[in-house]
Amino acid sequence: MAGFNEIEYLKEGLKDGNKNVKRFAARVLGECGDLSAVESLIQSLNDKDECVVDYAASSLGGLKDKRAVKPLIKVLSHKYWAARCSAANSLRCLGDPTAIDPLIQALNDINDEVRYYAEEALQEFDDERAVELLNKFHESQIPEYLKEVFNAFNTVNKFKTFESLIQYLSDENDKVREYAAESFWELKDNRRLKDDTRTVDALIQSLNDKSKVVRDNIACLLGKIDTQTTLESLIQNLKNNNPDIRKSVVFGLGNSKNKLTTEIIFKTLTDENASVRLSAANSLLFSMKVPSVLTSRDYRCKENNNFLGC
Repeated sequence: MAGFNEIEYLKEGLKDGNKNVKRFAARVLGECGDLSAVESLIQSLNDKDECVVDYAASSLGGLKDKRAVKPLIKVLSHKYWAARCSAANSLRCLGDPTAIDPLIQALNDINDEVRYYAEEALQEFDDERAVELLNKFHESQIPEYLKEVFNAFNTVNKFKTFESLIQYLSDENDKVREYAAESFWELKDNRRLKDDTRTVDALIQSLNDKSKVVRDNIACLLGKIDTQTTLESLIQNLKNNNPDIRKSVVFGLGNSKNKLTTEIIFKTLTDENASVRLSAANSLLFSMKVPSVLTSRDYRCKENNNFLGC
């Protein structure tokens, strides 16, 4: 009896009259790592069943064979949004520069998921042209009232300090302040902020902003900066009369690597406000601080000269 060849069996499954069999085969073939399945999967990109097209497009990304580039580019204009998503993601895996222009076009897709995967794909290309086109696209999406702050943060690496950016944290337009707060949080080199006293002071002031977006981003950034000054500002605001501020700062503390903040967050689980308690629980969960809570026996402050106000 001839040996059983599961790959050949699955390839035949792509032609089966039962759509569920075809869907199964299209999904599984991408995980087998057998390049003999590439041509069969490419043929399945023309299947009448949109789910088969979706799964085949996804599987081709896993096999990483350049033969799939042009067929996947065609799928970027498929009627089924999920198939377009899979095509964009697979083109990211393949990394062929011929996909750059089609992916740029996909940034204008009516479906936000497709736009997301197209953007993710373009960010993976080590190609100056891809970066340039992506930056132009981002700039074209920025409303006129945000262009000044957008350009300011885009050139942040040219400055030794962040003083020119602080002004946007106190702008009268909520959207400008929110964009500035998000941009501060997304800075790759936030270590530079630790020694920038004026900027840190401005960030601390923004904890009282009326916008939740501003408060949340700034609180998380202050926790990430992780100095005595920034952590004390967060801890002091745990006594703020405004529960919305307490919610933001307790979650921000979760970004600190200082072990003592775990106890602080844990104690906030007794806050009088249910939303603050929930934020404290989420802070412990998402920062993976729960195990240290379970092993901690007492609340002693031995480091940094009674650090955190103990």
